[in-house]
Parts: sequence; structure tokens; C-alpha cells
Amino acid sequence: MAFISAKDIPGPNSYWGNFQSIPLFPFEGPGEVFASKRVPAAGQSIGMILAETREAAFQGAKLVRVTYENEETPIIGIDDAIRNAKEQGHYDKLFVFHPKSSEALAPSPSSSQAQPHSQEANRKRHTLSGQFTFPSQVHFAIEPHVTLCVPKEGGMDVYSATQWMDQIQAAIAQMLGAPNNT
Repeated sequence: MAFISAKDIPGPNSYWGNFQSIPLFPFEGPGEVFASKRVPAAGQSIGMILAETREAAFQGAKLVRVTYENEETPIIGIDDAIRNAKEQGHYDKLFVFHPKSSEALAPSPSSSQAQPHSQEANRKRHTLSGQFTFPSQVHFAIEPHVTLCVPKEGGMDVYSATQWMDQIQAAIAQMLGAPNNT
């Protein structure tokens, strides 16, 4: 039985692989597999127990002791998250699409099927405002993000529930310090 942590990963401790520089997602930092210095969120993995049996793994997990320091107030609601993002200077990085004006979102007159009744109606501007929030955290994820790697003679079988297999393959190879596509 053994406990492995960030220091035991032979390559970079990042699940982003070579895709970290692609500006598709509002995440910063390495996307650590195991927290190395700071645990950024509840549920962040700090390590893994390796064992021959399930029972031995559970016994090993009972031996792990973690002490958290400088605990921060949890961010639970969207209002807290927005306020925190503004205070930390991350708010404008949360959105990938930034229209230059509300007109960029409006359909062109030729694409609209409904025609205004008069030229005056066509010139009027409308402003909609309001707020809609969910009472609990809802993600609307299009897929689960989980990967199981099973070592075998001469390589590894990778089972992953994702649409981005090349990213998973590159990240695993990079973490292990192994060539990609082997």
C-alpha cells in the first residue's frame, strides 16, 4: 500500500496537458491533479492510495491526516461568487464571449421573420433587465469528466467519459513524462 501525491507525478501536475494555453475556458493555473500547495475548492484531490485490494485501500485512507490552515469563507451563492470574482479581479475573465454592444446580439432585420407594423416601431429601442437565479447549484454539464487508467504490460488502458480524447491522452502522457501516442 502507498500514498501518492503531487510530488510523485513524474511530469507536470496538470490535467490540462498541452491544451492549457487554449483560451476556451475561464480557468487559470495548472489545473492540478493533486493539490500541491493550496487546496482551491472542496473536493480537490490531494493524493491517492494505491493498494492491492479495496479493503487495504480503505485502511490506507484512514491513515491519511490532513490539516487545513487559513480556511476561507466558502462561496456558496452566485452573488457571493460574483462579488468575490470582482474583488479578486477575475470577473471579466469569467466570460468567453464579450459583445461590444447589445446590438451585436440583436438579429439583423433580414433574419427576423416578424416584421414591425410601422417604421416607428422599427426605430424603437427596448431594454430588458432582470435577474434569474437557481436556488441551488446547477451545472448543466454535457458530460461527466472522469478517466480511469489501468496499467498493463507495455502501456495503459484508458477509459474516459469525455468528448475530448486527444486532450486526455496528451494530459496523461505529459503527467507521466511519456511520449504522446505510444
